Amino acid sequence: MEQYIGLLDKIRVIKTKPLLVRFTLRTNHEPINCVVANIEIADKLLILEEGKYTISVTGHFNKRKQLVIESMQIRNPDHFTRSMGI
Repeated sequence: MEQYIGLLDKIRVIKTKPLLVRFTLRTNHEPINCVVANIEIADKLLILEEGKYTISVTGHFNKRKQLVIESMQIRNPDHFTRSMGI
């Protein structure tokens, strides 16, 4: 399990059934392509604004060198994220 911190960017829905979401994590070193199959995490991602939030994620890399997200935490929460319970 690896942990990365970066800026949340380019959030896209890949599939709706089952829900599969992708995003780019802009780290200090390089961008990391990430995928999320966990419905709770995907729902939270879809209401967040791109390029605004720094997040901390843990996960593992798949064969396509995408980070499969298993947990996520917002590092710079604001009033909106607190009111939404994210």
